[in-house]
This record gives sequence, structure tokens and C-alpha cells, in this order.
Amino acid sequence: MYVMDLEGARLGDPLYDVAYACAFISFEVGWEAAEVFAIEYFKLAPLHPRGLARRLAAAAAKLYLLLRYRGTESFLREKAGLLYPVAKAIFIEPFKRHLRAIALERSARERRR
Repeated sequence: MYVMDLEGARLGDPLYDVAYACAFISFEVGWEAAEVFAIEYFKLAPLHPRGLARRLAAAAAKLYLLLRYRGTESFLREKAGLLYPVAKAIFIEPFKRHLRAIALERSARERRR
């Protein structure tokens, strides 16, 4: 698997790239695959994984809020056309639940510290 982020290359925090990838991988394949991805990434990247859990919670919250925004739903409905109800039921709504769970679980864990 390759992850390339040219949109924010050298501008943002690279841990967010890993966090976003983990959010998608954990949804599609499971947490074990996301963990393997992160471990392999940090073997190759000159980064320390400290703070990844916080960034994962923030990335999940950001994606969740983006998907909740009415403008995003209109855009997706326009792009998917007649397939939008199916895409919403099969992907968008389950992904939103997944993102919400990540954000809430991770933020609750941070509060307990």
C-alpha cells in the first residue's frame, strides 16, 4: 500500500496523514490492518508516533463534521446521482458512525488521563 499526500506536502503535520489513512483503513479492513499500516509507516518515516491517537481523534472528528455538513451531502448527492441513496446506506452512514465512534472514544480516553 502506498500513501501519497501531495496536497499538503511539507505544509502540515505528517502525523495527520497517518491518522487519516488509519481512519479509512480501520473502516475498510479493520483496526489490525490500521495498526500494521502505522507500524510499517513509522519504520520507514523519520517520525515518532507520539500523539497519533490524538490526531486520529481529531482527523475522525473533522471527517465526521465534513460529512455532516449539508453542503457536502448536496455535493455527494450531485456526484453520485441516482446511486446516492445506495452510497449513503452502504458507505456514508456507516463511515460516519465509525468516525464518530473513533472521535468520541479517543477524546474520552484523553479526558480520563
